[in-house]
Amino acid sequence: MGHPGGVRRWVWLVLGVGVGVYAQSSVGHHNGVYVYSPGRGDSAQITHAIESATADLNFMQRGIARKRLEDSTHPFDRFQVSFEGERVLLRINHHEYDLPLNGQAAKRVGLDGNEVLVSATLRGEDLQQVFRGDKGTRYLDYRFLSDGSVSLHTSIESKYLPHHIEYALTYRRAN
Repeated sequence: MGHPGGVRRWVWLVLGVGVGVYAQSSVGHHNGVYVYSPGRGDSAQITHAIESATADLNFMQRGIARKRLEDSTHPFDRFQVSFEGERVLLRINHHEYDLPLNGQAAKRVGLDGNEVLVSATLRGEDLQQVFRGDKGTRYLDYRFLSDGSVSLHTSIESKYLPHHIEYALTYRRAN
């Protein structure tokens, strides 16, 4: 007859596989290439976020911080997302991130060219990608909308900044 714990393990295995299949199938329709769809206020939104984050710095620090933030907050032209099983493959600019969807961090080259820890987590149908480096943490929240577009919310935190930066941009599915 076998040990009752064995049956329980088998049930959990089946449930775990079922959850993995459900997670992939529920977000797989978001797979594709998305292109930046500039809004009229995007530049002003990013500039305001940078100004707010650096306002309390002294004159010298503020100039340096503004320049670095302006260089690192340019919207990327496009990104590609591909959910496969319990993993996601993201291609952003010339960077590729193949990550598990369980939040486990992996060493990769970040968007700025420096080594960072990158992780990905699925929350319902939304995806969060986190870049943790020596200079701070960047959160990219991909919110898949019913019209097929993606609202990409970016939040940047750094011990060098008195306030975090936050802004959202829209990406449309490429034809």
